[in-house]
Amino acid sequence: MSNAIAMTEETQQDLPESGPNLMVLKGIVWGLGVLILMGLGLVAWKISQGPVSTAPREDLALVIEEGDRIVSSSMDNDQLIAVIERDGMPHRIMIVDMRTNEVKEIPVERRVP
Repeated sequence: MSNAIAMTEETQQDLPESGPNLMVLKGIVWGLGVLILMGLGLVAWKISQGPVSTAPREDLALVIEEGDRIVSSSMDNDQLIAVIERDGMPHRIMIVDMRTNEVKEIPVERRVP
């Protein structure tokens, strides 16, 4: 038992208290601490910005003229696609971007063979 104690005392005397390995380890610990603080700051900033809405807008209104009727409609990603018909007139396709409320109208020509 006295040999084990003697070896431990010799080992402690041979090891430097702050060698180059310990300085590298301290630098790594400080660097990781800074990264953790930056990450927490980023999370706090994102939380303070509020939720990001990916839902379609609720104030969307598709305005069509009197006598028009919507023949078909469909949703594709964030776009509403509507085919509009009026008696005696060519069909129209309206594409509405739900995020920006931008409306594109495409006239459809009927070709008679």
